[in-house]
Amino acid sequence: MSEWALRRAAEERKRWELVRDDVVHGALEWEGMARRRAVLSAGGASWRIGRAGAMRTSFDITDAATGTAVGTFAVRGLRSVGTLELPPQAYRWRRVSALKSWRALERGDDEVARFQAHGAGRERVRIAVADGVAAEVQPLPLVLLACSFVAIVQKSDEDGAAAGAVAAGA
Repeated sequence: MSEWALRRAAEERKRWELVRDDVVHGALEWEGMARRRAVLSAGGASWRIGRAGAMRTSFDITDAATGTAVGTFAVRGLRSVGTLELPPQAYRWRRVSALKSWRALERGDDEVARFQAHGAGRERVRIAVADGVAAEVQPLPLVLLACSFVAIVQKSDEDGAAAGAVAAGA
């Protein structure tokens, strides 16, 4: 497993960098006040990701330059289960651990990567990428950025729901 992280850029508050071995491989830049959209960039390509659908549980991924649809990230239910469709590839997204908010991206029976989102701090997402499978996932940095975005949004939703439950019980 190789260790990656999504870390806050020193110069810009809305910019997070995808880092492995202290080398930047891509970036996520939040858009809007509510930060529910972002531009993902790596290797000269850029995607835009944001919530979509009537219940706002899915995410549309488009080419940032042309607006052409690239894929969809559909999440179902409260258990953080879903699919990432990036034709011709399809991946499964699931929660691995409730205690530490670990989520896994899988293709078939193989785990591609695990993501742990944090509520705050300089390192927002820790990522563990499987060595053998990851070489087949292209473009890997953009896929990792898209999954990191979804992990952060889900963590934020969970934290908000927990705070609401505590407030309702008080």
